[in-house]
Formats: sequence, structure tokens, C-alpha cells
Amino acid sequence: MSDGSLDNVRPLRTLRVLVASRDERYRKVTRFLLERRAYRVDTLERTTTLIDRVDELRPDVVVLDASGWSAGAARRVAALGVLYPEVALVVVSDDPDSVVLGLGVLDKWVSIEHLSRHLERGYLLAAASRP
Repeated sequence: MSDGSLDNVRPLRTLRVLVASRDERYRKVTRFLLERRAYRVDTLERTTTLIDRVDELRPDVVVLDASGWSAGAARRVAALGVLYPEVALVVVSDDPDSVVLGLGVLDKWVSIEHLSRHLERGYLLAAASRP
């Protein structure tokens, strides 16, 4: 299945999204806009508790703000991929030209429509890789 074949496919259920960012304004705005689009949204300020929150909440997708990342945050993202491969990860940043652990990075303030497409596409790709 090519990546383009998922562009017009939508999940059959409401996605649960965890927005992790140190930027309070980003967390609040993103939560508000995603909830208006019928996503279930939780937020997280500190990436030090990312793995615990994913274990507790079992989100479908994590939106992770990589602005000002530390090496510790990168290790937690790598662990997330190993421990929870079924959870899709969308990385955003103030510097969208960066690459984090081989992942493409979206502009942090991309339109909510564009972010929604990435959330749904990431979820579907993760679901397609499940046994």
C-alpha cells in the first residue's frame, strides 16, 4: 500500500491524542482545535513522564513538540517506538526543517486541517503495521 493511498481514508472511530509540549499556549490551542474536530485530547507538559502517560492513557497518536529538545527527550521517543509501536507519533517544532530520530518534523503552527491529516495518516499507518 503506497503512502498516497491513505490520503482519503479516515479512521472509523474517534482518535485519542496526547499533545506533549512545554509550550502551554501550544497545548491549549491545539487541544481546543482538535476537540472541536471531535478528537479526544489529553495534554502533557513534561516529556519525562511521556512513557508513563502513554501507558496510562493508551493514545492512538502522540503529538510531540520537539522545540528545544534534550537528549533525554530523544531517548524517550526512541523508547516510545519500541514499547508502543502501535502508537503513531507526529513530531512538531518551531524549526520544521529539523529531523528528529529520522522522523520528519511538521511546523508547530501548521493549520489544524494539516495536523489532522497527519494524525489520521499516522494512526492508519501504525494500524496497518499491527499484527
